[in-house]
Amino acid sequence: MDDVNDIAAFYNSASKVEEERLVRHQLEFDLTWRILERFVPPTASILEIGCGAGAYTVPLTRWGHRITTVDMSERLLEPRHARLQESGLEGKVRLVQADARNLQAGGADRYETVLLMGLLYHLVCLQDRQQALSQAVRRLMPGGVMLSAHISRFGIMGDLMKNVPA
Repeated sequence: MDDVNDIAAFYNSASKVEEERLVRHQLEFDLTWRILERFVPPTASILEIGCGAGAYTVPLTRWGHRITTVDMSERLLEPRHARLQESGLEGKVRLVQADARNLQAGGADRYETVLLMGLLYHLVCLQDRQQALSQAVRRLMPGGVMLSAHISRFGIMGDLMKNVPA
């Protein structure tokens, strides 16, 4: 296993930036919503791995989904909890701090939907990506849906066009 303490440290130190990331990257947010609306079954049990500050957690909970969120950043638990509190949804979502490669802390529950929201591009070793996928699949019910978000090699182009138009 690769040491990913640097990744946890980054997100722990930049939790405010992560909270605002999908406001800056509206296209990513909108496209992800289209996919979630299309493929997540109604009122599903969801395991959201790599949920960050929980931008998708509150709306998914409002839709009636039962959600367990997992992220390795301790500091990102705070904004996620605050969003749920502000929305009157506190207690309806299980918050877990864990490494996606070892979901023991999240229990042995199985879910109708598993979301891998961006964590695979942080895992640079093939073995680590395989371990995270294995952990996710192990928690997916037979016939369930797994969705994963990735960064394209061209993902930076939108930022470059916006910030460096020349």
